[in-house]
Amino acid sequence: MNRETINRYFENRCTEDEIKAIREWIDQHGEQWYDRYFGEHYEQENGIVSPEADEAMFRQVLRAVKPVQTRYVFLRRWVAAAACVLLLVGGAWFVLQQGKKDAGHAGVQVAWVAVSNTDKTAKEIVLPDSSRVYLNTGSTLRYQQGFTQEERAVELSGEAFFEVTHDRERPFMVKAGDASTLVYGTAFNVQAYPTEGHVAISLKRGKIGIRNKDAAAPGEKILAPGQLWLYNKGIRQPEIISIPPGQVGGWMNGSLSFYNTPVKDVFIQLERKFGVRFSYTAGIQTENTFTAFFPNASLEQVLSHLAFTGELQFKRQDNIIYVK
Repeated sequence: MNRETINRYFENRCTEDEIKAIREWIDQHGEQWYDRYFGEHYEQENGIVSPEADEAMFRQVLRAVKPVQTRYVFLRRWVAAAACVLLLVGGAWFVLQQGKKDAGHAGVQVAWVAVSNTDKTAKEIVLPDSSRVYLNTGSTLRYQQGFTQEERAVELSGEAFFEVTHDRERPFMVKAGDASTLVYGTAFNVQAYPTEGHVAISLKRGKIGIRNKDAAAPGEKILAPGQLWLYNKGIRQPEIISIPPGQVGGWMNGSLSFYNTPVKDVFIQLERKFGVRFSYTAGIQTENTFTAFFPNASLEQVLSHLAFTGELQFKRQDNIIYVK
């Protein structure tokens, strides 16, 4: 069976004799027909697919063909010919379009990209949908090389500021530990370092929903601009507090923000930012919380406030800071 005749068949331009001949040929050589016509066309549109995906699509095409062949005996020839063309074309192209969406389920592996930042300054990342991510030091972002048609999903370990391209049809999802942030187009900040006992998500503009499967009372929390969702991993209890929207993502300009942050997490953040190490005994109350905002923060400035509010004493020796 030549390609020109098959093309006319799909375009509904065949004679009745040609339709009958093609139907009989497909019945005897279905796999050959698939490989020559449909499989080749799919690869031209979507690239090479895995054997599992190829086999799955072939089975679906045959299922679309067989009902037409069975009914053909009971129908008048001209009705059967029209039904054969319409159902076969519809079935084949349905599989072609579904293949784009269900490639992962059929065996096609989606590649993920991982970007880490070991520098002291923010690293800018442009995602496949043109959204921008500013990655803080000591952080890693993972995202799909090409977002799917249903969603745009990324995974964050650490801290990042997001400027998300608006797309009503494809929500943007940020997974950070047990917390997931659902976005449609906005600017927000996520802080979720695995070594720290809290997760902080704040909104600069737009609207986001936050879900946390580990919380004592799971459910979606909606944030408005200037709100901060703060989750304490120890007590598994989130809270929402109000902050100036201008402070969201302020770390990119050198500022430091602490909102009900456990002192031990403050130490970890200072170690990461200033390259020092804190040494303290078990008697230090590191579970006490600390709240302060420092524009253009210096280490000495933060330590001075900690000493005053937390009744702590600090002694620095080279890059080690001893806490009493």
